[in-house]
Amino acid sequence: MFIKNLQVFNYKSYLDSGLMEFSPGINIIVGRNNSGKTSLLEVLTLNFGNHPHRSLNTLPNKLSSIQKESKIEINLHINKEELRSFLKH
Repeated sequence: MFIKNLQVFNYKSYLDSGLMEFSPGINIIVGRNNSGKTSLLEVLTLNFGNHPHRSLNTLPNKLSSIQKESKIEINLHINKEELRSFLKH
């Protein structure tokens, strides 16, 4: 089983990450400082809290409040044997 793709919405440095696609095996994540690498790793643990993205788009002035919660959409790829094994347990 592997993560086929995921998209992050309204979490820390991501307002909308766009669709991120992964391949089986090892995937390497690189980027500038403060570009969201750690936030992505937090999301991949599936144990992340609601930490909304903060920018002029989400908070146009000091009196604004963020309405949307943080969420991800994730697609997994699982082969027949893995699914059968999973369903037996």
